[in-house]
Amino acid sequence: MGNKQSAQSGSFKTITLRRDGKGALQFKGERIGSATRTWTDNDQEPAEIHEVSAKLFRTSGGKYVAGIEDYNKTAEEYHCRCGFADTSLDALSEALRKNSEYSCDDDILGELFEDTEIAQKFVEHID
Repeated sequence: MGNKQSAQSGSFKTITLRRDGKGALQFKGERIGSATRTWTDNDQEPAEIHEVSAKLFRTSGGKYVAGIEDYNKTAEEYHCRCGFADTSLDALSEALRKNSEYSCDDDILGELFEDTEIAQKFVEHID
C-alpha cells in the first residue's frame, strides 16, 4: 500500500496509494496509524478469506490520508483498494464510516485512529 514509515521519526517519505478505478494518490507524509483484520466471506462457495489493511498518514502539508486494501487471499487478488483524504481526522473517519463496502467498522477504525486526538470517538465508556 505504500512505504512503511514510523510515526515517531517525523521525516516524510513519498507514499503512493493505489485506488481501483481512479488514479493513485501520491504525497509526502508519515504513517501515524495502521490496522489489519482477516474476515471470511461465507456467502461464497467455497468460503473466501480476506485481509483488510488500513493505514493512516499525515501529509507534509498537514492533511490526513487513509488507504484501505481488501485482499482476497483465496483468489489471490484485491477485492478493492481505495484512498481517502481530508483536512481533519474527524471528517476522514466519517468518510471511512460512510463507505462501509471497504470493511471499515468501528473496530478497525478504532485501532487505525488509536494514537490520534479522536481515538475516544471509537470507545464505548461504561461506568
